[in-house]
Amino acid sequence: SINNKYVNGLKADIGSYLQTAGTSASSIDTLNNLGFSVTRKTVDRQKLIISDEHQESVNNYCLQNVEKMFFLNIDDYYNIHRKNQPTLLQTHNIFHFVTILLNSNPDIFKISAYSSDISVHNPIGIDSKQFLIEDSYENRMESLTIHNYDGRIQYHQELRSMVNSKLIDFILHSLHSTKDYIEYTNLLFKVFERLKNNGEQDYLSNCIIPTICDWPGQVNIRRAITLRNDKRAESGIPLKILSLIPIIGPLHISLNSQETLFQTYHFFFEMLYHNLFGEKKILSQKLKQTIISLILNLTFQGWKKIRNVVINRFGHSKDAEYRMMIDLLDNSIPLTLDIYTVLFKSGFFEGYLESIVRIWILFQRLRRHNYNKAPLIFLSDNYGNSQQKKTSLFLLDLFNNIFHNIGNTQQINRKKFPNFSLPTFNINVDVKVLPLAWNTETKPSDDKFCDAEKCLLSNNSNNPLFNNIVLTCGYAYHKQCYLLKNN
Repeated sequence: SINNKYVNGLKADIGSYLQTAGTSASSIDTLNNLGFSVTRKTVDRQKLIISDEHQESVNNYCLQNVEKMFFLNIDDYYNIHRKNQPTLLQTHNIFHFVTILLNSNPDIFKISAYSSDISVHNPIGIDSKQFLIEDSYENRMESLTIHNYDGRIQYHQELRSMVNSKLIDFILHSLHSTKDYIEYTNLLFKVFERLKNNGEQDYLSNCIIPTICDWPGQVNIRRAITLRNDKRAESGIPLKILSLIPIIGPLHISLNSQETLFQTYHFFFEMLYHNLFGEKKILSQKLKQTIISLILNLTFQGWKKIRNVVINRFGHSKDAEYRMMIDLLDNSIPLTLDIYTVLFKSGFFEGYLESIVRIWILFQRLRRHNYNKAPLIFLSDNYGNSQQKKTSLFLLDLFNNIFHNIGNTQQINRKKFPNFSLPTFNINVDVKVLPLAWNTETKPSDDKFCDAEKCLLSNNSNNPLFNNIVLTCGYAYHKQCYLLKNN
């Protein structure tokens, strides 16, 4: 029958396709009368059902992972296969979309957005004087090549998986301005707002969401954060924007650095290309990324084989051309090749952070606009004094609590390796975490100051006039007693 469930499903798909393609409502209804499609109202009703089901699945995803850290990606997407033949209404058929994607990992717990009322955002801004590194990249990487990265890459493979990802929304719209980013981050905020209204925790007010961006996303979201911090509610930007931590995507940096390097030193790579593939072969200024990576890799592998010979031959020459090539082959090329494929994928964050410093210097020197700023913003978040200040405030608060608990640390059993209660931390610990003196048979005394067996001072008090000494191990002595003990 023309009305069986399989045919009806096909007719529903046809109706949805026709509406998406811009077919008028009357045309869809006409095809319904002919038995080829469902009605326009049926299409609208089914799309509403699909939308509600997707919203419910997004809510469930966030609810299931609410104790974990979320990673956000907001990016533009467009169909690259364009038709340039103009019509009365448009000059081409390219459509721009906004994709909002969340990712979580079961092994990474959420991170608080505030510590002692100090925001996680760096209030200092950018300070390029903090990033000074000596020695060539090649010399430093040489010490890393002895390690086996395969296991670490395999271990971190789950972090790059799409299994735990959820598409929040996919919208037909451009993504160019700060206003656009604010508008579409609000769609994400509404998801967490629904969870809050259903009695769940207020995730965005308490936790951060790292946001992986290209350069436009980086600068526009940071601009929104800065405006919110400067003008507060007057900015019209929701407070929840402060929960986002924009992070420049490592793959963006890697690909752009390779392309920049290739275009800047095209004269050299063209000579190499002709030598490898013949004089008649033309090396384009804008090659596919795979070809650029291949040429850079060939260049570096070839250089490694003759590096020592060349270095020994030139010695300490200061010739500009020679130094240019050494910088290119020893620093720039291996840096752009390894920053993503080796350092980032292996999870070697210290090496990756150092490479970001070098990439920023490279972009700055080669005057790569926009990308000469993006790595620096990333570095300011990691090197900036903001993190140091937060640590200092935390320690001050901790030591204040310890001060008020002086004398309350107690040994709670008499085992060979006894346990002690730490009131400030509200925990019982093994004696091994305490200084060396507590790990001996004769522990520091609780009822007197001087731990000398024969104290020279009758009152055995902690009088500052006695020049008292407290050793790192935990024992305390009057100076006279200490000198006598050592003699």
